[in-house]
Amino acid sequence: MNKKTIIFLISTLLSIFLIFCIQTNHIAWFDSSIYDFLIVIKSETMTNLFLGISSITIPFIIISILFWIFYPNKVISFFLSFHLVFSFIFSNVLKLIFRRNRPIGIALTFEPGYSMPSSHAMVSMVFIGFLIYLIIVKVKSPYKRNGASLFLALFILCVGISRIYLGVHYASDVLLGFILGILYLLSFFHLKRVKIVFQQENKTLKGE
Repeated sequence: MNKKTIIFLISTLLSIFLIFCIQTNHIAWFDSSIYDFLIVIKSETMTNLFLGISSITIPFIIISILFWIFYPNKVISFFLSFHLVFSFIFSNVLKLIFRRNRPIGIALTFEPGYSMPSSHAMVSMVFIGFLIYLIIVKVKSPYKRNGASLFLALFILCVGISRIYLGVHYASDVLLGFILGILYLLSFFHLKRVKIVFQQENKTLKGE
């Protein structure tokens, strides 16, 4: 098995195990421990910071529009927009299936709907994860490539942390959202037609 297949299998098993633990209420200790750890840094400054980080919808839409305007490969631009829309819809469908209520009495901002999985976590993992892949494929300088990828990966993590800090998600909601986002991306890149598109992209970059 190759590395992608191993990661896919591990992510699948983790997601199943996590859903089981949540549904059987065996993960409350994990959720409370993470929240208690984060709440130590609670302040007006940190709250405003995490509210800003958590406001990802408009920036993501703007990035998608900019890709349609400036990125030469419109198929890639379509994929980016599709990932944004589909991951949002899919995560909300899962919320309706699991119907886990949000944390009670600790929210620092209003958030409607159910809690599991975190749409912010899943969408950011899918959308920014796809951008990271493009950076790895397109940016030749290892310093710029690694620096940009690390920055975006940290931003994904900060989005998840912000949802827990703001009290609108349990840590397990965020973790599940991240894992499902990884599974989504791995499934997408496994599609044969997608592989062909990126093979053509690589040839264009190499000037073949």
